[in-house]
Amino acid sequence: ALPAMPTGEVVDKAFYPRLTELGQRHPVTRGLDGSATEPPHWSRWFRTIGVQNPQGEVVMKGADNRPLLLLDRKGEGRVGMLLSDQGWLWARGFEGGGPHVQLYRRIAHWLMKEPELEEERLTAEGRGMVLEIRRQTMADDP
Repeated sequence: ALPAMPTGEVVDKAFYPRLTELGQRHPVTRGLDGSATEPPHWSRWFRTIGVQNPQGEVVMKGADNRPLLLLDRKGEGRVGMLLSDQGWLWARGFEGGGPHVQLYRRIAHWLMKEPELEEERLTAEGRGMVLEIRRQTMADDP
C-alpha cells in the first residue's frame, strides 16, 4: 500500500525541496548535503503531484508545503513515495544541482533495512580498553 493516494493533480510551480522538521532528524534525510541553509543549497524543482490522506512520515516538502517525500512502514516492509519527477535537475547540475545520489541511495538503503539508516539504533565498538557506545534516535537534534 502506498503512503498516500495520488489525486491526479499536477502542481507546476517552482520550489526548493526542503526538509521537514521530522526530515531534519530522519536518517534518510538528516544532514543531506546542502540542507543546512535557507534556502537549501541546491536547485529548485518545478513539479509535484497532489496526494490525499498522507500517512507515514513526511520528511521533505515541496511547493506550498505539500508532501514531497513520504516514508512509511507497512507490515514487515517499508515504502517510500517521491512526489515529483524533477530529481534529474539535480543530476544535470541545473542551478548547481543537488544531492540526488546521496538522497536516492539513502532511500534505497532504508527500504532494504540497512542498519545504518534505522531511526532508532544502538551500536557499540571496542578499541583496546575503550568501549564506544552510540545511540541514534529520532529525538536527536539535527
